[in-house]
Amino acid sequence: MREPEAPIALPASLTVEPPTATALAIAEPALSEDELRYRSMRDAMLAPAAPAKPNTTTLLLLTVLGLGWIANTHNSASSAIALVAALALNQLGHSFAMRGFGYRDRSVFFVPFAGSFATGTKEDATPTQRALVQLFGPLPGIVLGIVLSFTIARAMPAGHFLRTFVPVLLLLNLFQLLPFPSFTGGELLRLLVLRRNRWVDFAFRGVVGALLVYAAFRWELFVIAIFSLLSLVALPAQWRVRVAADSIRARFGVLSPLAHEVSEEVLRAIYDHAEVLSANSAELQRPAHRARIAKEILRLASEQSPSAGASAAILSVTGAVFVLGSIAFVLFGR
Repeated sequence: MREPEAPIALPASLTVEPPTATALAIAEPALSEDELRYRSMRDAMLAPAAPAKPNTTTLLLLTVLGLGWIANTHNSASSAIALVAALALNQLGHSFAMRGFGYRDRSVFFVPFAGSFATGTKEDATPTQRALVQLFGPLPGIVLGIVLSFTIARAMPAGHFLRTFVPVLLLLNLFQLLPFPSFTGGELLRLLVLRRNRWVDFAFRGVVGALLVYAAFRWELFVIAIFSLLSLVALPAQWRVRVAADSIRARFGVLSPLAHEVSEEVLRAIYDHAEVLSANSAELQRPAHRARIAKEILRLASEQSPSAGASAAILSVTGAVFVLGSIAFVLFGR
């Protein structure tokens, strides 16, 4: 029987090493400046929304009202406390509604004797939810003021805290229901009615803004006049953003307000509009400003008004509360 042959041992110098896989580094083509700008905008839009900040115009208006009330009353300490309590109740009403509808990052900014603001974030809030959040600010204060004015407050002697608190509570919240820009009444009117037609919306803003400027100068409320004038100056830029949003809506239909739920095609179309809108201003071409314009275009393109039935119901409740609150205010002052 033949013995198996022993394997032949090769010299070390002739040892063959097994081939090794080598990774081929393929350089990606450099991105164009336009593509880099688009990706920067897209990343900013996909990032979680920051909590809203207080509206400076409303803060100044409330400051003027509060200081005016305190300056013209004989019981300034009592009036100051009443004003703070009324402001707190107003903002707690907003915050309560936000909590019920699942808003996140809720905060209440409170500035004694000046103003208070409830903020929260919910990008996919329904139109009805947004309208009710607005309404729930002045609603608790007016209802409480009506109840107190016809019950225990009427029986209190002159100088009692409730005799001061009820008029402040009613006046502050009734004032918030007036259809002025940045006020609850103006925002409700925009959400429920004016949002449906941009021509009507901006015509209303222009007329009311001009009347506010005239009235503020006539009554020598120069701070209000300046900020109302600045609001009028900003209208053309806001109009261009609204036109861009309506164009996106006409092209793609009803969109989701969440950027990560819209297609890449939509995001690129929004970017194109943002580029055009920021082209004439070096300041607006900064990435943060351009992304802010893009977010506003998406917000307006996805924004809807409540149904006709819901709008009629909310407007009816608002009107009834305003009329009853006004009657209570007049009767309580007699």
